[in-house]
Amino acid sequence: MEANALLRQLKMFLEGKLKRRQNRKTKEKQVRFFHLSDMFQNYEISVNALLNKCARVYAAPFY
Repeated sequence: MEANALLRQLKMFLEGKLKRRQNRKTKEKQVRFFHLSDMFQNYEISVNALLNKCARVYAAPFY
């Protein structure tokens, strides 16, 4: 379900239709996801590595 929503948002963003304001943290996460997506599409990382790295983006920081 969330994956479909993310794909729709990505498509809208690439088409220039997604223009809402984002807070800094959300924008930073989105940049990380685009970078990870590029790495995966260029066969630089595996599916397992992609999922692990995406999970780390959402993980709470340890202090």
